[in-house]
Amino acid sequence: MQIMNDNPLDLAGDDKEDITVKVVSKKPGDTVAYALDGVKGGILPNPFTFKLNKSAHDPSVLTLVFTFVGQGGAFETTVTGGNGGPPSVYNRKQFGVAFGSISYTLDVL
Repeated sequence: MQIMNDNPLDLAGDDKEDITVKVVSKKPGDTVAYALDGVKGGILPNPFTFKLNKSAHDPSVLTLVFTFVGQGGAFETTVTGGNGGPPSVYNRKQFGVAFGSISYTLDVL
């Protein structure tokens, strides 16, 4: 997996490469839901692994929706590729609202 344009949300990986997503919450009770390529997945398994498939989705899009139960919440998301390369690390802090979201774009090489 590669990080593109110095942006941890803009990634690229090989066709059929396993991508693993791990999310760590700063506060108990905060949750993460996901959608992969437009299909709602529900609560994010931790870790969550999926395989890039160029013939089905290029690019592949992973959206994470964070729900905060109180104030001062934060999540650290780490994405790694099964074929190596640097991990993508992204921190999502709570900005006074009960939810937030990010989307990863994964180009398939």
